[in-house]
Amino acid sequence: MAAGCGGGDSDSSGGSSAVTGSTEAAGSADGGEAGPSLTDTGESLPESSLSKAQYIKRANELCARSQKERQAATRAYIKESAGKSGNQVESLIEDVYAPMTEAMLAELRALGAPSGDADAVEALVIALERRLEGTVAGGGLPEKQFKEVRQAERQAQSYGLTACHG
Repeated sequence: MAAGCGGGDSDSSGGSSAVTGSTEAAGSADGGEAGPSLTDTGESLPESSLSKAQYIKRANELCARSQKERQAATRAYIKESAGKSGNQVESLIEDVYAPMTEAMLAELRALGAPSGDADAVEALVIALERRLEGTVAGGGLPEKQFKEVRQAERQAQSYGLTACHG
């Protein structure tokens, strides 16, 4: 898959099945603060009137739709740019993947979070933001930060958000 567009990454570490709500994924590889997020507004997620089950259904639908749209746009971009010179992967990320992923993250933020679950949902959104930032920066994320992102994604899956991954 090009530019991490929906493909699952795996590692050999065991994942936690509990949603801790930790936002450690926001830290940099050296434990300090990360740079500004491409999508993070700096505000906490608003509380939603949705129940947890309603939120999970809507968020998974949103993420699945976004993933399909990114994959279709990626295929179209590759077809259109065949034979062109220049760094097509970089252009694909900047022109297709990043803006579409930013739009998905904005929609996830707009959904808010079910009462009492803001930390768990925020951890997922931050993990997806960090993955996007690593993709845009090129070379991916430093190992420590990558592990934190993967942990948050596993926690999100345990929460029920099975379609929301990088």
